[in-house]
Amino acid sequence: MLKRAEKARALISKIPGMVETLKSKLKAWEKERGFQFLYDGVGLVSILEKYHVLKQQKEQERQRQRDQKKLQG
Repeated sequence: MLKRAEKARALISKIPGMVETLKSKLKAWEKERGFQFLYDGVGLVSILEKYHVLKQQKEQERQRQRDQKKLQG
């Protein structure tokens, strides 16, 4: 079970890099073709950028909660 968790953690740690690579390739694709790459009618680059912002906000919230616990304990 531990190896499975380690593999999952390793895979999850690669996601931000994969998202950034995908964003840069999408931007190049859009520039080359002159139109936006859509997913369910929405620009995929904007979806990925929103994902990035939400991830940062969640991390900031986690850090704030950790800091609060340190002050209380």
